[in-house]
Amino acid sequence: MTPTYLALAAALVVVFATTNAYAESDSVGDLHIKTVFKFPKGVEEVNSFKVFTQDSGYKWSETPSFQLWGAVGTDKELLYENAEISYERRGMAHDSDNDEFDVDVSVTYGIKTLRQMEYTDCRVTNYYVTTLHDGDETFSGKTKFVYADVFAFECGGYKIIPASKLNKNPLSALKS
Repeated sequence: MTPTYLALAAALVVVFATTNAYAESDSVGDLHIKTVFKFPKGVEEVNSFKVFTQDSGYKWSETPSFQLWGAVGTDKELLYENAEISYERRGMAHDSDNDEFDVDVSVTYGIKTLRQMEYTDCRVTNYYVTTLHDGDETFSGKTKFVYADVFAFECGGYKIIPASKLNKNPLSALKS
C-alpha cells in the first residue's frame, strides 16, 4: 500500500471502528455523503459511503472518474448487481441500456446540501472488498476490523451544481 492509502485506511478504521457506519454524526462538522444512483432498473439512495474522491474530470480534457468507499452492507443491492454486470462484460463494449447509469454525489449537513456533483453515463470500472485495520491496535482488540466496499467509476459527463441552485425547496427556509 502506498503511504496515501495507508493514511486513508487508518483514518477509515478510526471512523468505522469508533462509530456505527450508519451513525448520525461520524465526521468533522457533521457532514455526510449522500449518493443517488439512477439505474435502468431503478433509483437507489446510499447514505453509507464515508469516502468520496474525485480522481479526474474537473478539466475539460479529462474523463470524469471518482471513487466511493463505505462499509459492506445491504443498502447497495442495485450497485452490487451493476458491478457484477460490469465484471462479466469486462473487455467487451459496454451496453449503455444496461450498464450505464447516472450518479448524484452530495455533501450534506442535516437536510441542507452544501455541494452536489452530477455524473452521467457512468459505469463501474473497479470494485473490491478490503479489510481496513489500525495495525497492532486492531489485532490487540483496541479497535475493530472494517470490511469496506471500494467502487471506482468512470463517467461520460460531469457537472457541479452551483450552490445558488441547491436547497430550492420549502425546507430550505429552515436555517441550520
